Amino acid sequence: MKKFMRNKYLISSGVLLALIVFTFFSCHSGTPKLTTKETKKVNAMTEKMTPRCFGRYLIDLPESFVLNTQGGQDIDGVTIDIKARSEADFNQALVARKRVLESQTLLVEPKTTTLKEIIPLPNGRGAIFDRAENQFSNLFRTLELMDWRGGYQIKMEIAARDRRYSEEKYPEGTVLNTTPEKLAALLKVYHRTQPRGDEIPSGQGTCILNGFVTGPASSDESLRFFYHLKDVDDVYFTLATLSGPRDADTLLDRMKFLAPIWKTGDGRLIRSGRLYHELPGQEVLYMTPDEHTKIPTLRFLYEDARHGKGITNPMIEVEMNVGKRKPEPDPKDPNEHAYPPPILAPSLSEAEAIHLWDKVIRTLRTRPGAF
Repeated sequence: MKKFMRNKYLISSGVLLALIVFTFFSCHSGTPKLTTKETKKVNAMTEKMTPRCFGRYLIDLPESFVLNTQGGQDIDGVTIDIKARSEADFNQALVARKRVLESQTLLVEPKTTTLKEIIPLPNGRGAIFDRAENQFSNLFRTLELMDWRGGYQIKMEIAARDRRYSEEKYPEGTVLNTTPEKLAALLKVYHRTQPRGDEIPSGQGTCILNGFVTGPASSDESLRFFYHLKDVDDVYFTLATLSGPRDADTLLDRMKFLAPIWKTGDGRLIRSGRLYHELPGQEVLYMTPDEHTKIPTLRFLYEDARHGKGITNPMIEVEMNVGKRKPEPDPKDPNEHAYPPPILAPSLSEAEAIHLWDKVIRTLRTRPGAF
């Protein structure tokens, strides 16, 4: 009887091991091998990997990947935009913005001004504009902050309401004036924010695009960065975090919604499964032909699979695209904008892209001291 139970245990263990091995190879058997030429290219690209800080996390990217101008962040209801700019250019921009806002009136009767107050910042350089969200109503307000510090222009916005400026009559108590509390929230984030280059902060806080917001994590932090491979237009990473409640479904659960994308034309699923690095997660790698040029475009997705409310472990998303044009700013005048030529060939082969992805994604980790 003991011999029977032992044999049964060994058989069960063997079956379990076989299932694990089968699952591993079924998820990874589609990874193509690098040619000699591709190996040299990937090795040269990844020879020097540099830590990049996004949110409260770190990830290593090749030095040849540079921060894209697009992306953005929202901290505690405040939208933040920080860009490198000279002090002279900032002063001109501040004066120009003031003139524009002072000239705007409602497009509906009565045509009252939409800018109601200019609040100077404590440093005497910047200001906060209390303006209407749009030119149709003075009820919905935007508190727009502009400042300059250490070679960077800082712009922040937060939404508010103020019944004092509304042209409509409301029953008493139905529409609250939120401007005081929103102004306090805006200034709180402003005082916590400092411009940042490529350096990795050591203290508690979250890395944003060209900046750093000090302090503990909150339930309202979201950001999205882009890093693109310089000298080409079609290779870039997206790094994003989002705090707050998480959806019950996971990336692998949502594969049924992604499947129709790669099943179009000659698209195909390359790989999917679970990752067991420092931050466990799930990945889905697939290829689809471009709608117009028909060249193979690659999209690789990672999403962390931790549980919790998302304050001490905000959801992380990492994405890599090859064959798709990198994010670029919208043209000021679409009618006069010369659109760039289409991508005619991906800058990385499928094998090169997969090996780059594998080297990068395993470096994802929590920044020491971030929380």
